Amino acid sequence: MKIETLEIHNYKVLRNVKIDNIGSMAVFLGENGAGKTTLFDVFGFMKSCLTENVRSALQSRGGYSEVHSRGTDGDIEIIFTYKVKEDSPVSKYRFSIGNFNNNPVVKSESLEFSDGDSTFKFQRTDRKILDINVVTRKGLEWTPGDVVNFKVASDDDLALAVIGKLADYPAAIELRKYIEDWF
Repeated sequence: MKIETLEIHNYKVLRNVKIDNIGSMAVFLGENGAGKTTLFDVFGFMKSCLTENVRSALQSRGGYSEVHSRGTDGDIEIIFTYKVKEDSPVSKYRFSIGNFNNNPVVKSESLEFSDGDSTFKFQRTDRKILDINVVTRKGLEWTPGDVVNFKVASDDDLALAVIGKLADYPAAIELRKYIEDWF
């Protein structure tokens, strides 16, 4: 798997960062306090969100107020595009975390990927409701599929933790494994 782009908003000192064209090996240089260590902590944070939950991931880093960029509005948001294989279509995963009644919650989450014949989109915008929409292609025409709704058990769990274990969604499986194996 290869990450193509990474976008981070309101995560510690990384207020609005976008990194494009990430190579097989990347070197990040910068002054002290510029966010080099924070950039790599993003992956540890995502791993903790997947293997535990958002609340635990934040608590181990001092809580929401310590992780959320100071003096900014908006949620913590992480977006990246990736390819499972070199010749695979680009997939996109994003999630945002906000504070709701002084509790950290997943405010939105989505994953879009294609297997060539079908496009899959998981979208969570209600904090607890996850829509799965499958669009299939027959010949040259795209046919909208049914939207399936699932209720996520807790609003501080990432849906990717479950979807990434379903055999029908290999791009989600690879993404989950990649994040969980980060360190």
